[in-house]
Amino acid sequence: MIYEYVKFETNGEFWFPDFPEKMDGYYSISKNGELKVLLIDNKNVLEKKFKDNKDAIFKEDVILGERKDWIYFDRELLRIKYKPSKLTLIKNSIIRREDYPMFYEVVPYLVIENAHFNSLEEIKFNELSMKYDYLPYWVESCQDVETEVEDATVSLVFDGKEAYIKAKFNSEKSLKECLEIEDSIGQFLNFVSACDFGLLEFKGKSSKGEVDIIKQFHFNLWYHLSRAEFIFTFKDIQNDFGKFLRKWIELRKKSEKRKESKGKDEPSKIEIITNIHISLDSPRHNEVENIYTDFLICVFALEAYHSTRFETSMFKKEDEKNVWNSLKSEFEEIIDKHKYSFSEESIENSLKNKIKYLEEKSLRQKLKKDILENFLGIEVGKKILLEKDVEKYDEKDVKETIKNFVGETVDYRNGLAHELKIPPAEKLAKLIPKLKTILKACILKDLGFSDKLIIQGISKYLEMQRRRYQLYGVSLNS
Repeated sequence: MIYEYVKFETNGEFWFPDFPEKMDGYYSISKNGELKVLLIDNKNVLEKKFKDNKDAIFKEDVILGERKDWIYFDRELLRIKYKPSKLTLIKNSIIRREDYPMFYEVVPYLVIENAHFNSLEEIKFNELSMKYDYLPYWVESCQDVETEVEDATVSLVFDGKEAYIKAKFNSEKSLKECLEIEDSIGQFLNFVSACDFGLLEFKGKSSKGEVDIIKQFHFNLWYHLSRAEFIFTFKDIQNDFGKFLRKWIELRKKSEKRKESKGKDEPSKIEIITNIHISLDSPRHNEVENIYTDFLICVFALEAYHSTRFETSMFKKEDEKNVWNSLKSEFEEIIDKHKYSFSEESIENSLKNKIKYLEEKSLRQKLKKDILENFLGIEVGKKILLEKDVEKYDEKDVKETIKNFVGETVDYRNGLAHELKIPPAEKLAKLIPKLKTILKACILKDLGFSDKLIIQGISKYLEMQRRRYQLYGVSLNS
């Protein structure tokens, strides 16, 4: 695509599927990948369509358009010899410009080029193709890989210069399903490499031919890395690439089912680690400015991860009822005292919730026993928490180190969250890389990585995190 690395702007005509009167406009993509359309409503099309809508921002699923054959690159007019292109703008927010009433700013969630679709339901694809920044460097010279993921065949192809990922479906997929698949693959690449893979090209094949799918995203043009900064290259996981990718998608699907069954928006393990990766591993992230936030986010993420994998209560579920029945007589006076202000049921529920809170494992128990000692194990814990001469420490030494690390983490968390005691930034800078690495190791283990492979990857990752905090002026040696 010609506008991958520069500011792009072209004029065109735009209209609604159910309101075919056309408006002039400008379609632009900024250097950081932000999509916008500026509509000139000199025929009062929007006034007519939204006459009964008093909201400041209008919402519209689909807007159709046609891009003309000239473009601007950084304010310089260039004539490009290609045919006008069809545009379909998806999930649009339409904002009236207060300074110029006939101008409206449209922010689409994404744009489909080279085809018109009149509704979201009409958009279906039987094949996807994705190119990512850094993917050729990550793949290097390895052989192509093909794996079955649910009802799709996913291929990683490298022709010596270009690397891309294809997904062919046994049956047509909706736009929503295709976006979820691309998102899962992109997140997987980000996670296993510990690198921010930017989506450079996203194509889909439909009954209307091949189209470009342009998402709202950011290019990382100013940030470059060497191969050594990948915690795993494709070569490291080539034999199990399909297994790890399937497990990644399976974990995500399981969490989606859990959300539906519980009827609430419960974060999934994949969403948690993705949020940590995007917010804390992004090259745009400033560690010094956000060091206290980073620490609290890491602790929160580990607690949230624990709740998705382990029992959070110290009692077994079958014992909870017995606990309540044995304590109920102790609360009869409280229930009787408040029964005229509140129903007996609401008082009981309130007391049960308080008991449940007291039953919940502490952060100390979650980190020390469940995650570090029982789940990750001594060898992985040793690699994360001990900085030098790892091999000379025995299990007793490692357990003592775990105890001290967890104690320090809990004390600082309590100080920030409850007591308003601000710990020194240098202390947190020592803990944050280790907390991030623990979370990374937990998800790697969930994906089926062996302890040997986990230790290989987290050794690089931990060193990268320490270096990042040093680079931003926080001394880890004080």
